[in-house]
Amino acid sequence: MPNNKIKKKLPELWQLEQIISRTKHPLSVKEEASVAVAGQDLPLYSIEMTPFRAGLPTLIITAGVHGLERIGTQVLLSYIEMLLSRVSWDVVIQKQLSEMNLVFLPIVNPGGDVSEYPGQPKRC
Repeated sequence: MPNNKIKKKLPELWQLEQIISRTKHPLSVKEEASVAVAGQDLPLYSIEMTPFRAGLPTLIITAGVHGLERIGTQVLLSYIEMLLSRVSWDVVIQKQLSEMNLVFLPIVNPGGDVSEYPGQPKRC
C-alpha cells in the first residue's frame, strides 16, 4: 500500500489496490515490476479477468503510460469496476470472457505521475 505522500500524488494506485482487495471475482493479479520513486517501490500490476488460456485471443488494455496524463488510468479503473460489478450476472460479459483473455495494465508508469514529469522518473 502506498504511503500518504504517494497516495496524494498517485491516488489511482491506492484506488487500484482497493479494487483488487475488495473484489469477490477471482482475478489473477501479478506485480510485473516495481519502480523506485521517492523512497518507495511502486508496483506495476497486471490484472487478468480470468486465468490466462493459451490459444485464445488476448486483449491487453494499458493506461498510465505518460506521467501526468491521469484520465486514461481513471477511465480504465472505472471500466474494471464496472466489469467486476456485472460479471457475476451479465451473461454477455461472461460469454466474452470465456472466449478471450482480457488483461489490464492500469498504471504502466507510476513513477511519471509521482515525479510530476511526463516521462520516466529518472529524468527528473
